Amino acid sequence: MRPAQRQAAHAELAKQLRAGGPVPCRVAPDPEAWWSQREGDAARSAAAVAACRSCRVRVACRDYGMLAGEEFGVWGGLTPVDRGAARHGGRT
Repeated sequence: MRPAQRQAAHAELAKQLRAGGPVPCRVAPDPEAWWSQREGDAARSAAAVAACRSCRVRVACRDYGMLAGEEFGVWGGLTPVDRGAARHGGRT
């Protein structure tokens, strides 16, 4: 991954976030669901992934998470496992 791509993806995500309106990860009653790393928290992560499906910045968020190599958290509806699979030819 090139730093320029990562920076461009971050700039696009930031632009879309500034464009207005709430996004699920910022207004959810359980914002920690996007960052849950405890064993047995699959249901919390699944709830975050489901909330991302209707998010207006989902694609930009996913692209940033992939290009930045984010190892933790749900980004654009993808868990760390999902992002790893996508990097190695899986689904996105």
